[in-house]
Amino acid sequence: MKKIFILTGILLFMGSLTSFAQEEWIVPDDAKNISNPLKIDAAKIENGKNIYQKHCKSCHGDPGKDNGLPLQPKPIDAASKVFQKQTDGEIYYRITEGRGLMPQFKSILSEDDRWSVVAYQRTLDPNHSAADLPTEKVVEVSLPEGLSDIKIALELKPESHEILAKVTGMDDGNEIVVPGAEVKFFAKRYFGNLPFGRLNNKTNAEGIAIAKFPMDLPGDTTGNVEVIVALADSDRFGDVQLTKQLDWGKPTIPVNLLEKRSLWTVSRMAPIWLIASFLGVVLTVWGFIFYIIFQIIQLPKFGIKEE
Repeated sequence: MKKIFILTGILLFMGSLTSFAQEEWIVPDDAKNISNPLKIDAAKIENGKNIYQKHCKSCHGDPGKDNGLPLQPKPIDAASKVFQKQTDGEIYYRITEGRGLMPQFKSILSEDDRWSVVAYQRTLDPNHSAADLPTEKVVEVSLPEGLSDIKIALELKPESHEILAKVTGMDDGNEIVVPGAEVKFFAKRYFGNLPFGRLNNKTNAEGIAIAKFPMDLPGDTTGNVEVIVALADSDRFGDVQLTKQLDWGKPTIPVNLLEKRSLWTVSRMAPIWLIASFLGVVLTVWGFIFYIIFQIIQLPKFGIKEE
């Protein structure tokens, strides 16, 4: 009964949005023709990526993997041709205004943050001109065949919230650095690991990759966050990762989700409108059933009157 109770409310809510969501989303010409006003640099692209991971990935999925949520309509993959054919103004307008299941971010993100997301999304298009998008040059070095004991060492810079990951390995008893290795940085969350840092973050000629820790990332009550640093190419380097607890997060007091009425809580804390709708439907159905039973009971009386 509880599952039916909650499912009924979800279906009613989703149904009310379906027809609206399927209409063509037309962006006004004055907004469509606006170009990104920001001077694009690595910091803004990294900021845009972090915002995408925090606010957009849950629905749109990982860029290039087409694994967004199965909504109606399905959120577009940010790396797809359909998405990339939009102008900067169109992307910014839709992020800003929202519609249907797409949140309205103008009250959540600043203008610079929204344009930073647009800048990051442009880097996902392999055909996009990246002449003005700075990239750190990585020196590719041919590594020895017998390279072993690959490991990661971390250097922390609390003043700038930067994490430096140095990748090294052993070659004939000598420790050497490993350039060109893609390093992934994650913050451990309840339902998975949240990536942060630059896209395709590879070690430089000194074997070092750098990632900036998000300043607003929630931690526990004292701000502690568990950070995971790992090498992406497990086929080449093996399963190499390092875990470190940092106190750089934003101290957060856990909120009990059962304290407020919502669709995803227990039945006793369901929204009042959902309870009223459910009871209304149940009473209507049972009322109709009792009315039919009453009419059936009355049939013999009609026969007596006719005699």
